[in-house]
Amino acid sequence: MDETPLLDEDPSDLVLRLAELKAEIIAARNPGRWVMAADTTVAVDHHP
Repeated sequence: MDETPLLDEDPSDLVLRLAELKAEIIAARNPGRWVMAADTTVAVDHHP
């Protein structure tokens, strides 16, 4: 999956979007199972 930040995407929005996308992908492969996902980034002056 492409983890490239969207144009002008805030780092906190980036990690939330990526974590949700990863959870959706894993949930689709594991119906009926609990899924927890997270993501991190390093940001300098609000730029990932």
